[in-house]
Amino acid sequence: MNQLTRLAIKLVLCILCLACNSGQATSHVTPVAPDFALRNLDGDVVRLSSFRGHTVVLDFWASWCPPCIAQVPSMRRLTDKYKHQGVIVLDINVLDEQKIVQEFIAAHGHFGSDVLLTLTDESTMSAFGVEQFPSTIIVDKGGRIVARYSGGGPDDFARIEATVSRLTSPLSSRRVAKN
Repeated sequence: MNQLTRLAIKLVLCILCLACNSGQATSHVTPVAPDFALRNLDGDVVRLSSFRGHTVVLDFWASWCPPCIAQVPSMRRLTDKYKHQGVIVLDINVLDEQKIVQEFIAAHGHFGSDVLLTLTDESTMSAFGVEQFPSTIIVDKGGRIVARYSGGGPDDFARIEATVSRLTSPLSSRRVAKN
């Protein structure tokens, strides 16, 4: 994909991100989250399936998306608060080159979790039905998608944290996460 095409895709996605910034949780639930293999900033391959048995928060973001930028500190707090309870947060960058991601982290601080790169591969976004940014998808210990939050609305973080809290509570095996 050439630079101009990628720039056009980024521009369209940014416009959609701003236009659709509704912060709505959606009720679309799949039985099992699709697996992926993406590289982190160190070049290591990270697979979603390797985290079975953990609650996983997938945060799809882009450096050019204002609501994504605003959500970085909240996701860092979520990571810090729940990492000792076995919660894995994977920050999945969408369509940025590695150098741009590294510059973003230098300017905004590290996420506190593994940052994965999609580069030009949109298959992970498609597999999870990601259409706007930021999009946060929560996967339970059994590998099932239990919640989706899109658009970075003002109350998204509270709802994301409430879902993670329910999934990490001692009674979570007997409860179904509600949005």
